[in-house]
Amino acid sequence: MTQTGIVKGRVLDTDASPMPGVSVVAENGKGTLTDFNGQFTLELNTGQHNITFSFIGYDKIEKSLELKSNDVITLEVVLKERFVDLDVAVVSAGKFEQDLSAVTVSMDVVQPSLIENRNTTNMEDLLQQSPGVSLVDGEPQIRSGSGYSFGAGSRVMILVDDLPILSGDAGRPSWGFLPIENVQQIEVIKGASSVLYGSAALSGVINLRTAYPADTPLTK
Repeated sequence: MTQTGIVKGRVLDTDASPMPGVSVVAENGKGTLTDFNGQFTLELNTGQHNITFSFIGYDKIEKSLELKSNDVITLEVVLKERFVDLDVAVVSAGKFEQDLSAVTVSMDVVQPSLIENRNTTNMEDLLQQSPGVSLVDGEPQIRSGSGYSFGAGSRVMILVDDLPILSGDAGRPSWGFLPIENVQQIEVIKGASSVLYGSAALSGVINLRTAYPADTPLTK
């Protein structure tokens, strides 16, 4: 007759809140999931066991224990969030999200850290930190794009979250309307993108992408 023992316990987050749905698996493939209260119960044969606790977005934890006949071992496991650095993703080049390394056009991405490090409060000053971008009388030029004429319409399309913000009268950008305090990143396409964005993108596109709202308030 096979002798067995029981392993039970709770799985908690670092803030001591219970974690439901955590995978609890032994080496022999036998496993279970934690319930709504983060609790689990696993009946195993006697002997040495390695039990793995895993959940999406959290580091795996492995516990080794020796189980004797009719033993009841109680565990308390704390899982920590796993932070992974992701590659820069852009949407301006093809109107769908893709890795910056896979983009076939010349593109520069201005990160919000540049805004914070330079204490920039004006978008015009910030854009001139991107190579090949200059502003003349408030109108942007990319790589000295020809056809510039004050008040006659921009040759560079300015977008906020893929929506044009050029004024309707002369096609000039209104820099004061750009939410510089809520920037996720600024994507600058250096080259004609008229196929995607129309005649105002003859020299390029500047797309300001705002940050998604978070669960907790943030003050800078």
